[in-house]
Amino acid sequence: MRQALAAAHRARIAPSEFWALTPWQLEVLLAAEGDERRQRHDELMAVAWCAAALGRAKKMPPLNDMLSTKPDQGSVDARLKATLKTAFPIRSKSRGQPVDSERRN
Repeated sequence: MRQALAAAHRARIAPSEFWALTPWQLEVLLAAEGDERRQRHDELMAVAWCAAALGRAKKMPPLNDMLSTKPDQGSVDARLKATLKTAFPIRSKSRGQPVDSERRN
């Protein structure tokens, strides 16, 4: 029982919660905690490995190639263009009316 309470404490389970759990529930929670710790360890080892490998690289790869999700460049360009168009409208010198940038190109 003492080992189970100590394991629950390491898993950040309060004593009041511990005593309310069945042995099966405690086993499931401790197994899940172990899985999370192993996953976190693997993530940290992968980061350390990448840091060491990049430290030895002659040329750094682009950051976008290393990210798991690629930024959607088309939508970023479109949003930036729309923002700039509304913030700084180009006016024709003769009439003072906003000029459509698509017509100018």
